[in-house]
Amino acid sequence: GAIGLASGFYQIIVLCGRGLTLNINKSFVSFYQNYNLVQFLSCYMGRDTQKNGS
Repeated sequence: GAIGLASGFYQIIVLCGRGLTLNINKSFVSFYQNYNLVQFLSCYMGRDTQKNGS
């Protein structure tokens, strides 16, 4: 199968001694199978999301 790379970010707000801190991190995830995200999650969860939408 093909290897793909998806980029995104995650964020967190933390209460510190001097107030709130917003931390935003860029992340990269590699996919080893030739799936789009919906197909990958469908396979991972063992459900056919394209068939019944849940």
